[in-house]
Amino acid sequence: NIAALEKYMDTIKEMNRMAKLEPVNRIEMFTDDHLIETTDNARLTLNRPQCREKVLTFEKEWEGRGSLGLSVFDDGERIRMYYRGFPSGASDLDELQTSCLALSDDGIHFNRAAVNKIGYRGNTENNIVYMGVQGHNFTPFMDKNPACPPGERFKAIGGILSTGGIHIHASEDGYDWHELAESAVITDGAFDSMNTAFFDTEAKKYRCYSRYFTRGEWKGFRAVQSCTSDDFRAWSPQTPNNYIGREGISEHFYTNAACPVPGAEHIIISVPMRFMESRKKLPDYRSPGVSDCVFMTSRDGVNWYRISREPWIYPGLSGREWTQRGFITLSGILVTGDEFSVYVMKNYMWDDKPMGEGAGIWRYTLPAYRFASVRAGAEGGGFTTKPFVWGGGSLFINYNTSALGSVRAAVVGAEGYGFEDCGEIYGNELFREVTWKGKTLEDFRGREIRLAFELNDAYLYAIKGG
Repeated sequence: NIAALEKYMDTIKEMNRMAKLEPVNRIEMFTDDHLIETTDNARLTLNRPQCREKVLTFEKEWEGRGSLGLSVFDDGERIRMYYRGFPSGASDLDELQTSCLALSDDGIHFNRAAVNKIGYRGNTENNIVYMGVQGHNFTPFMDKNPACPPGERFKAIGGILSTGGIHIHASEDGYDWHELAESAVITDGAFDSMNTAFFDTEAKKYRCYSRYFTRGEWKGFRAVQSCTSDDFRAWSPQTPNNYIGREGISEHFYTNAACPVPGAEHIIISVPMRFMESRKKLPDYRSPGVSDCVFMTSRDGVNWYRISREPWIYPGLSGREWTQRGFITLSGILVTGDEFSVYVMKNYMWDDKPMGEGAGIWRYTLPAYRFASVRAGAEGGGFTTKPFVWGGGSLFINYNTSALGSVRAAVVGAEGYGFEDCGEIYGNELFREVTWKGKTLEDFRGREIRLAFELNDAYLYAIKGG
């Protein structure tokens, strides 16, 4: 039966097409144009975090003003912050470089852990968990791999060119560390700053992001590359970051701070420290260079989307924020109530005298999932999504309007789900349920839909189903 066969083939084609559409039943942030098909007087905008309090000053003799933060995460019991101790007068090759641990219950108040295992110039009363050249960038993380052996619950990478490259380490408790291989396992790169690694729960593989120098037409720029591994031991060849919409690299990215977003782990953020090596703001300062940090996201770990070349954090009024190698964001995002907390090292190589603002780590916050938004002003605007498969349940929006403003949503082409059926939504809520005269989107479960949003002096940061 030719008609039946053609119908069958059409069904197969439709199933294959639908399989390529992503079901939306998770949090989708508007940090890129992944879901956006068309816009009308609306645009993607970057949302900047607010500086809160200084959580750590590098004041111990094994730390020093050349110390810097590397990673922060919640281990399920306490919040851990690992950072480099760089004693006064030390060099990149100094064996007295350390990895130090601070602990917190709330992400605000950090205390140095009483590790008391490694002697520093005869003193074992300290928070040092590792000492040696690899302490220059020894960056721990908590392994989210379900198959992770108990003795390797915590992992770390560390190493520079003099050590052969990046070495891999593991620990059961995050205090006592042992090396997992006899020599460096990642050797193609420069590595002399923060490198990060984590287990990607979406891709089900480990990712490592490291620094290298570009070659070819854009030779000599500090840049970021990545490789992957199934077992944390054997790693793929390096792949340079690709920045969507830009040819080549024209800015120095010194660090990367790459990590998945909690609750939206299919999106990886990176906040590189951007280094302008030839500028010098303070004439009497010892070294040239000024820094800020920029924001980008990726859905595959290789291709990165930047809403803007503007910084995520602008340097402030203090001259200490206008010298070299500041604004290094630690790898990791903490959920602190309704906010995300991120941690930033500032005032690199400055001591506390006379201003009391020496090198240290500050906490920055922003409301959960509000890294960026689709924004329209008081004149009104909106956008339409690409087709996607609805995962089921209600639609929730993360949004903010003025007292005058509003958000309305519609299902394109669906009777009874128009803007007029939705009514005006206004306020400032992390996740507000959207209904159409009391109806949710449950009837569209497993079906292909397109949504349209009407924005009036409003920001739409994220949507989710459920």
